[in-house]
Amino acid sequence: MATCDGLGITVTPLEVVDGRDRPAAVARIAAIADDREATVLVFGLPIHMDGRAHNGAKKVRAFATLCASATGLPTVFIDERLTTVEAERHLLSTGHGVRDLKGKVDKIAAAIILRDWIDSRSRA
Repeated sequence: MATCDGLGITVTPLEVVDGRDRPAAVARIAAIADDREATVLVFGLPIHMDGRAHNGAKKVRAFATLCASATGLPTVFIDERLTTVEAERHLLSTGHGVRDLKGKVDKIAAAIILRDWIDSRSRA
């Protein structure tokens, strides 16, 4: 998960929410959204390089529906292609070793996804 300030200037990685226990994950996301006074939930959508939806896209959309129901917030989806690669490169370029990547990559990727969504809105 990642969050941003009200103006969308500063994006901050928060935490990785384990989605294997869906009810717990939805509750955690709802709690963070409430605490941070979120106005929208942005989800990365897995897309193949040729633009086709990845098999995991249905799971993401179903999970987003659960989160929307729990929070009352609208959901949006943003193409998450290459965000993991970008996050890994960022971490490696800032001096993190390969062993340091586990647990940090997903947080940075979430911040990249949020930043991409914010930037796409300012271009529209």
